[in-house]
Amino acid sequence: MQNAGRAAFRVKTGKLARAFLTVLVCFAPWAVAAQEIPRELLRENLNFCKAGCGQNNSELICEILCDCTVRQFDQNLSLDRYLRVTEAMETGKILPEDRDFLTDTAKICTAKLDAILPPENGELPEPR
Repeated sequence: MQNAGRAAFRVKTGKLARAFLTVLVCFAPWAVAAQEIPRELLRENLNFCKAGCGQNNSELICEILCDCTVRQFDQNLSLDRYLRVTEAMETGKILPEDRDFLTDTAKICTAKLDAILPPENGELPEPR
């Protein structure tokens, strides 16, 4: 049942992002032309990440992983690619180059987590 709720939340989040972009395109075309990801979408992505992560991990672990992931999205993706990647994550239809980017992002953020929170006895803390 939890997976159904998560899927519904992802679809709702995707619809909100698309609705926001429709408003953005109408009222601020210069932002889309600049290909920058709107801060509001990044903030929404961060909140979604933390909500999903927090169900199985400590708040500190989620903070580190989610902040890193959203920062990677912001620094490495154009608006068009960000929309493509986030939609693909919702549908599960991820292109190989996007899968590579997501894998690299996971490696970078996991390394950052390991650097900040060295595992005890070689293991990460138990999920809460």
